[in-house]
Amino acid sequence: MLGELTPCGGGAPIPLFFRRIIVGRPDDCDVTIAARSVSSKHCELSYDGTQWHIRDMGSRNGTAVNGDRCSEMPLQPEDVISFAKERYCIRFVLADSPPAAKAETVSRRAAESGASLPTRETQPESHKSAQFGRLMPCGGGDPIPLLKPLLTVGRRSRCDITLRFATVSSEHCRLEFKEGFWFVREIKSTNGIKVDGVRCTSHWLKPNSVLSIANLRYRIVYEATGDELPPEENPFAMGLLEKAGLQKELESGSTLKWGSRRDDQPKSKKWTLDDND
Repeated sequence: MLGELTPCGGGAPIPLFFRRIIVGRPDDCDVTIAARSVSSKHCELSYDGTQWHIRDMGSRNGTAVNGDRCSEMPLQPEDVISFAKERYCIRFVLADSPPAAKAETVSRRAAESGASLPTRETQPESHKSAQFGRLMPCGGGDPIPLLKPLLTVGRRSRCDITLRFATVSSEHCRLEFKEGFWFVREIKSTNGIKVDGVRCTSHWLKPNSVLSIANLRYRIVYEATGDELPPEENPFAMGLLEKAGLQKELESGSTLKWGSRRDDQPKSKKWTLDDND
């Protein structure tokens, strides 16, 4: 890793793995910042082997470093970059720094964050216990461990995997590990799911498949235990009511069936007219 971008307002850092990185709003950028003020191709970060450089790509709302708007300039460790209104601190170690300075920089960052330096014996438990694999954000960020064979993904905090983004529905989709492979099924989402760029309601996920949850893209990394990928489900095997999520409501009697009426509904009256009216 060549460095990281840490959101100034809090959040998971974005690792910088490549020497040339495009920052923008679409999810096909190397670093995706889903904010309306950020342009589709906002700026370019490049690493020359010693330090990072930034170049604005004609963005609408501009790029600034430490509050000063710029078009192109070299970056120093701990500089604050503003992609329009979104502020990130870039953290890296200059390549020509002596080893002692590098160690001091790492120790200082750990002390600032209140964390202890990881050792071989004290690796994060979440990575050790992620026996079913991980979801790796395609735009950068911390991996999401898959800790159970059945997981609900959505915006609500009661979901097993909570994604607090406006484009994600309250209960968006369900991940299930069965027959040695992961399987995804859409629940009641507004913006849907995709597997390897193809819109679907349910699909098997091969290792390293890209799962799109609304506009968020994740690469699923795991070791398949099945011999062969199971066949896809027949979309006509499920009734329309079950697809729409209404089957349980009908079975529970909470929804009126077609052609039925409630007893407490007022009955229509008949009026007759005689010859004197």
